[in-house]
This record gives sequence, C-alpha cells and structure tokens, in this order.
Amino acid sequence: MNRIGSFDPRIADPDVFPTDMPPEEVMYILERLGCIWLYDGDICREKPHAVLTHETCSNGYIDCSRALCFPNICQVMGRQLADRLVAEGVKRVDCVIGVPNGATILAYEVARTYGVPHFFAVKLEDLIDQSKKRIVWRGVQLPRGATVLIVEDAITTGGSIRELRHAIKKENEEPVNILDTVGAIVHRPSHLPMTYGDMKVIPLLEREIKTFKPDKCPYCKAGSPRLHPRDHWQELTGKS
Repeated sequence: MNRIGSFDPRIADPDVFPTDMPPEEVMYILERLGCIWLYDGDICREKPHAVLTHETCSNGYIDCSRALCFPNICQVMGRQLADRLVAEGVKRVDCVIGVPNGATILAYEVARTYGVPHFFAVKLEDLIDQSKKRIVWRGVQLPRGATVLIVEDAITTGGSIRELRHAIKKENEEPVNILDTVGAIVHRPSHLPMTYGDMKVIPLLEREIKTFKPDKCPYCKAGSPRLHPRDHWQELTGKS
C-alpha cells in the first residue's frame, strides 16, 4: 500500500511522510518528481540513450537532484537514510561528508539527524585533463580518529566514493576513521547483486540499470544518439 499517494510530496510537510518508507514509496516520490528516465521499447536509432560521467553508456538514469532541490524532500530523504544506517549498525559518527556535488545537501540532512557536523569536499578541474574533474578535500581539517560517514545521492560504480575517500586520507593532516559503510538514496549498478570489496552500500532504493562501454554498447551499434542526461533531460524524457 502506497501511504504517500494522497498528497503532493513537493509541498508536504516533512512530518507527514512515513518514518519507514520502503523502496516502493521512495520510487514513487522519485517518479512523481520526474527523476527517473528508462529507455522504453526496442533499441533504434531514433531514440537516444544516456552517457554517464565516465563516458559509459546506459539505458536509464535517476537524477536525484530533481528531488533534492525541494527542501522538504531533502529533509525526508536525509532522515530516512540516517535511520536506515542506524538500523544497519552505524549508530555513532563524528561527521558526515557528501560526495560533491550531488550529495552535499543530502549530507547536511543526514548530519542533522545524527546531530553532528556536516562537511563537504569540492570538485576542481583536473590540471592534466581539463575535460575531467577531481575531488579534493580542503579548508577543514578533521581531528585525529574522527569517525567519518560518507553519503552519495546515487551510486553506479562506487568510483566517486573511492575518490573522496582517497582525497580525505591524502589531504587531511591527521588520520581519521572513514567508515566502510556508505549511504545512498539510490544504488543503480549494472547488475545485482553488486559488491565493492570492503565497501558496504546502504541505499533507500536499489535498481539495476545497465551500463556499457561505448564499443560494447548495443544502443551505439544501432545508431542511437548518446546524450548526457542532465544537459538533455527534455530530449530524453519529453519533459522539461
């Protein structure tokens, strides 16, 4: 039973949302707010497909920023994620850091629920390849032994989380305890189940969305145009 279908999530008070939303209700919110695009029908040259950050191709995309731009939804998702992490054993942390830029405000809300500070890294142009960006940790120095929780809006491969972990370890003057458990609104790997070594992903929603290298992509082979979703959302979805 969908407990949130009777009100508009964009304007609802955060306290009217259930405190224990299952994946189906998280999915409903994301669909209602136009966050989800999936390739529909047979592969053909007339319909475009998605190209992701690292130039891999995909038959779907979930843009959490279209939900997190609503302050009430961001608060709800942050609270839900913190509660889920506590239930999974992450009961005490000293700070929360979001992967830039998508999870910066999400981390704020997770930190609010935990009652701890929120910090953020930044993305800068790579000095060698200016078409790429790298995550850097600067400005704030965490104290020795601090327990750090990392959160992300959507995880595809875990690459951005690994990059953030590396940046903190390299650029923070004192050693800190970065938890192997990470939280996310959406976990969208190419296949399920998916493991990442020592890293454990706790998501609110898990959905298999295929990814392909361009030379192995059936959509590219069919002549389907490659579009970056955030730059061409209307062309992909037919919606603004």
